[in-house]
Amino acid sequence: MFAKKRNVMKWKQYSSAYAAELRRRATEQQGKRGRATAEKDAAPLSADETQRLLHKREIHHIELAIQNEELAATQVRLIEDNFRRFLDESPLGVRIVTSTGETLYANRAILDIYGYDSVAELNATPVKKRLASVAMLLIFTLQMISGCRSGHPRCSSG
Repeated sequence: MFAKKRNVMKWKQYSSAYAAELRRRATEQQGKRGRATAEKDAAPLSADETQRLLHKREIHHIELAIQNEELAATQVRLIEDNFRRFLDESPLGVRIVTSTGETLYANRAILDIYGYDSVAELNATPVKKRLASVAMLLIFTLQMISGCRSGHPRCSSG
């Protein structure tokens, strides 16, 4: 949750800087098109017309702010989806745990390594048993690589 808020804050900082840059570019283009001088030559507006235009401008500003918030939320969602897909599809085992050892996330690769079908099954197994099964798998793999088999003279002499 904290990371999500941090991402939104970064996006807001980025979007406000982008908005300032956009405003600068728009003002520059307005000057090139000669609209600034046309405004000087325009007839003064009535108080009602001024109020109507200010109201319309404020509504437009709010609409833009809403659009920016929606775009920021979409961007955060896309980043999170890409990150989750990266973890889910990784051939490397990934397990995210709390400081107390509770599994918050485990991808398919880590479940396959431990031989479980779900995170719930992984959490239900005591840590010592999980570590013992991984240690046995590692020993078996090393024996297979080195050619040692149970009962082989070279393996039983160690």
